[in-house]
Amino acid sequence: MIGKIFHKFLMRFDYKNENTEIDLLKGKGLIIGEHTIVHSINCFDTVYPWLIEVGDHCLISTDVKIIAHDSSTNRIGGVTKVGRVTIGDHVYLGQGVTVLCNVNIGNNVVVGAKSLVNRDLPSEGVYAGNQVRYICSIEEFDQKHIHNFEIVPTFDTSRGDIGEMRLQWKNG
Repeated sequence: MIGKIFHKFLMRFDYKNENTEIDLLKGKGLIIGEHTIVHSINCFDTVYPWLIEVGDHCLISTDVKIIAHDSSTNRIGGVTKVGRVTIGDHVYLGQGVTVLCNVNIGNNVVVGAKSLVNRDLPSEGVYAGNQVRYICSIEEFDQKHIHNFEIVPTFDTSRGDIGEMRLQWKNG
């Protein structure tokens, strides 16, 4: 038990260890595309990872779960329902999203935080909710946020501007 807790603690702070779990699942058939970033620990179904494919240039936020099986069916028939999960290119899964088995998410899709994805999501859309529903087109989403960039402060955290960001927010 202590070993598991210590391992999870280390994984939160050591990016290389986060990749170790993903590398193990890739060895079991998980497919993750180029330039895809995964911020979740224990994100992918560890029992059926070969049923999951994630495209290129995706961002998977924290506390996301992608599940390729449903064991609730075991109680009535002694079998587990399994199904492919396919996530297209340029997909963003917000914090706490759960993607269930037998789901296809198209290209250029944003899924809002805490959403439950239990059905296919067509390309070029923004979806949110429990159960997930269509919010707007990806073009409308982009235009809204491009406009917001003009009126609210933005920061490029990749350049190390976090200190500047904190100072500006503190000073209003």
